[in-house]
Amino acid sequence: MSVPRSKAPDEERLAGYLLGRLTEEEQEGVERFYFGGEENLDLLAAAEDDLIDSYVRGELTPRERERFEEFFLRSPERRERVETARALDRLLKKTQGDAPHPAPLTHPRFRRAALWLPLAACLLITAGSAFLVYRMLAARRADEAAQSRRAEEDRAAQPTPQQQSTLPQQSTPQQPDSQSARETPLTPQPTSPQPTNSQPASPQTTAPRQQPGVASILLTAGTSRGGGASQTLNIARGAERVKLLAEVSGQGYQSYEASLRTAEGAEVWRGSVKAGGRKRGAAVVAFTPPARVFRSGDYTLSVTGLRSDGGPDAAGEYQFRVSRR
Repeated sequence: MSVPRSKAPDEERLAGYLLGRLTEEEQEGVERFYFGGEENLDLLAAAEDDLIDSYVRGELTPRERERFEEFFLRSPERRERVETARALDRLLKKTQGDAPHPAPLTHPRFRRAALWLPLAACLLITAGSAFLVYRMLAARRADEAAQSRRAEEDRAAQPTPQQQSTLPQQSTPQQPDSQSARETPLTPQPTSPQPTNSQPASPQTTAPRQQPGVASILLTAGTSRGGGASQTLNIARGAERVKLLAEVSGQGYQSYEASLRTAEGAEVWRGSVKAGGRKRGAAVVAFTPPARVFRSGDYTLSVTGLRSDGGPDAAGEYQFRVSRR
């Protein structure tokens, strides 16, 4: 049976009970009242809430504050309630300034706020971070796409190797392009030997007349580095192409293939042309490798003739020397 509220201790006695200032008999009287029923126990809990609020807000006297910390805060559960009330007080001061609080800090409404407010703050921070990361990734993708477009435009503006190789041909349209497999070889006009006062003319003086950007030589079958004078191809600085005119015996071949190798046997160029003109009963085929494949030294040009049935025959092998100036 609950004790009637008319016999409830006054506020001063209740505060003395909570702060441990009563005698044992006075404490027993207060406990008989408040522990006599649930309604009276709720009154005691409300009084504790008010005392905690007064402590957090600094409304207690120095003596009451000392007794509160020495006696009331002995209980871990009470210390936890004080920490919760202190956190809510700081939050309310930030949001409402110095306005009075409409309810005690230990009110159940504030207790629920103490749980969901930190969670809401974490969710807000997470959402903001995710948005920033998304914007950074989007900016990076846009920058990479712009760089890719600029690189494509730069590559499109630069001439390809094929276009670069045709530049000298455009400046000298009278010269046919002998790089193509469908090229018709030229028949060179032999020049008269130019003897000197002390020595006869060397084989290279019989080479065709040099043209701007092109170095040429007439290769005659039977000349080798091991026997007799060696033919020499002089390549001037700035030459873009080399024209190798090779005399082959007329066998009625449909086309010719050539392989250019160094003295060590390394192949540096390969090409093919159709059968062309004749000179003194022999066919002359012209191969035009780029000048950049040559270095000063000895070379071998091997020519193969392709019959109408597609079969190959050895049509000639020529050794010559290159001198770059």
